[in-house]
Amino acid sequence: SIYNLTSNVLENIEVGDVPNGMVEEDGFVYILCSGVTWGGTPSSGKLVKLNLATNSITQTIDFPDGQNPQFLVEENNQLYYTLNNSIYSLSTQAKNLPTSALFTSNATYIYSFDIINNTIYIGDAKDFSSYGEVQYYSLSGNILGKFGTGIGPNFITKN
Repeated sequence: SIYNLTSNVLENIEVGDVPNGMVEEDGFVYILCSGVTWGGTPSSGKLVKLNLATNSITQTIDFPDGQNPQFLVEENNQLYYTLNNSIYSLSTQAKNLPTSALFTSNATYIYSFDIINNTIYIGDAKDFSSYGEVQYYSLSGNILGKFGTGIGPNFITKN
């Protein structure tokens, strides 16, 4: 939904099942929809590009059947998302999904994801009952290090 605070007008735009990530860059909003994975008819993900000047969808990229991406981050005009334990990258101008992953992490369960100062951070919740960890990587996918966290590291932010 788009809500205009000046005119109090609400506009709904259909983007896909289970939108879970949204970033703005250069007058466009990129919306990652993970699709339905449980509790209904399964559906695959979508990446939707919305023009803020017109509030219209200018592009939709469908993920193949059974692919349900998570998280969405923009860094240097590149969009990054996760699919299972792999991290993918594509240009904000791309017309198609990448054909291969940037890299695959060894996280048990990716529970948070962000890019800060050209470093990729992945929060690994492991089994949700023991302590987790954060792994961090270069933008090219080389592991730089890791550190322990509490249970379920579900948010990473720049301090």
